[in-house]
Amino acid sequence: MNLSKQIIHKQVEHIVKENYLDEEIGKARSKAYVQLCVATVLEMDRDSTLDCIVDGGGDFKIDAIQYSDPTTGDFTVSIFQGKYSANLEKEANFRETDVISIISSIR
Repeated sequence: MNLSKQIIHKQVEHIVKENYLDEEIGKARSKAYVQLCVATVLEMDRDSTLDCIVDGGGDFKIDAIQYSDPTTGDFTVSIFQGKYSANLEKEANFRETDVISIISSIR
């Protein structure tokens, strides 16, 4: 088993216990994984990333979104879509339809 995947899995499980105990475990792990990705990529503390998580129907397959303050008229938008598998031996991939849905929502 891949050590990097094990480390990520432990972090995901910790975030689930902190924030998502009331949710179905698969959905909770997916949210926790996206939260971990947002915190890592954008160098944010994990508590702040909770506001970035998008959940529910009509989200165009977007799992998290973060934007900077538009102080000069320009701002940065970061969009996240994640897939998490608790099976650490499995390689997961994005479906083409998910990618197309995200691109369509941006246009």
